[in-house]
Amino acid sequence: MRAAGVEPIAVVGFSFGGAVAIETAVERPEVVSVALLSSQSLGTDRVPLIAPRPLLVIVAARDQTVPAWASDDIYERAGEPKRLIVLDSDDHYLHDTAEAVRQLLLHWFAETLLTADGGSETPPLSTPGQPLHLTL
Repeated sequence: MRAAGVEPIAVVGFSFGGAVAIETAVERPEVVSVALLSSQSLGTDRVPLIAPRPLLVIVAARDQTVPAWASDDIYERAGEPKRLIVLDSDDHYLHDTAEAVRQLLLHWFAETLLTADGGSETPPLSTPGQPLHLTL
């Protein structure tokens, strides 16, 4: 990818794609930011190896497909910097909060990709180490 002039790179994984996003980040050093949405925990053993690159974990509190503890477990095992956002009013597919999730991702990638390139810093989504609970 570097040969094609593509960098920095961010990856997003939804549900079982969370493990794919983690593995991609571990294997590809040009990945500078990772976001996981409603992720399951199978195949996420190497999440600590993403650090020091930033990780955003978004989980729906009412998820009936993948228990919220799976995302909590990934977040706990990840190194810093990391952020956890809990959507109190949505389920696994994030339909009710889709626009808010889109805005959160845009903000996250602006924050992490611009700072990876030495650009100006945008305000953080949440305080490091403190989950952000949103009821939308």
